Amino acid sequence: DYFDPLDPVPELSQIIKNIHAIFVRFKDGDLKNIASKIRIQTTVGESYFLSIAKLRALRLLVDFLLDQWKIDRNDTRIPIAVVLDARTQSKDKNYNKIKATTQAMSAVIAGADELCIHASDAFTDGAGSSFDKRIALNIQHLLQLESYLDRVVDPAAGSYYVEQLTDELAERAWKGV
Repeated sequence: DYFDPLDPVPELSQIIKNIHAIFVRFKDGDLKNIASKIRIQTTVGESYFLSIAKLRALRLLVDFLLDQWKIDRNDTRIPIAVVLDARTQSKDKNYNKIKATTQAMSAVIAGADELCIHASDAFTDGAGSSFDKRIALNIQHLLQLESYLDRVVDPAAGSYYVEQLTDELAERAWKGV
């Protein structure tokens, strides 16, 4: 399903509903084992702070759901994979590179476990040229090896705006479940 990137609440609610449905279906089984097989895949939008808050809210909601099902979340972590949506690319490859970098940075700051960045010309060239695929890979390397964002537990912690937005999204999404 395609969800409005400016209103992530319906998507967050749907993800939590889907995970809950899995737990209901297999409630007589080993829920810890079942939870360990789940992988969430989502996208981030062009709104930098909203994207950070969306993924942080998703983590809060998943942890709350695990608590509700009495699944020890210290032993079980459901990974969140972020795929930058190639459908939002423009025809300007250089703009796409900049946009992919900021979207990737918002995903990493928010605590995404996996990240997939498409080549900046994937929109116009199908799979993308080998050069632009290499640049997409280098974005991840820059964030990890030069910005050291992988070494900070929660870079957005303490930011009043991001914390407030995260809590608001999580609360609204939970009401939609």
